[in-house]
Amino acid sequence: MWPTLFKIGPLELGTFGVMAALGFLAAYLVFRAEVKRLGLQLKLSSELLVSSIIGGVVGARINYALEYWDVLITDPAGILWSRYGFTWYGGVFGAALAGIIVLKVRKQKLGRYFDACAPAAALGYIFGRAG
Repeated sequence: MWPTLFKIGPLELGTFGVMAALGFLAAYLVFRAEVKRLGLQLKLSSELLVSSIIGGVVGARINYALEYWDVLITDPAGILWSRYGFTWYGGVFGAALAGIIVLKVRKQKLGRYFDACAPAAALGYIFGRAG
């Protein structure tokens, strides 16, 4: 496995970052197709994508920090700003919470949008694990 694809000066492109970006893109395309198929509001798909990415990354980092509480206490900046240490269940929780907030603010029903999200989330997870 190659953790770093290439490095130019301080800029480093890692395999996890590339695979995560591909996973978000693939999941978004599947999610949009499901939203269309179910007859839901297509304009919300981009907003849900952005909120889920932010919520997922924040949730994954918070969960990791809480798992390694002893390291968090001794080196909070190190654990919070590291390129490593994302837990998938924290990411799922954060992304779901962000999606719920967006849908509640937009006064939409959760169930049908989460139905559209299920195959997209599974596909995104595959890319994340491969990274």
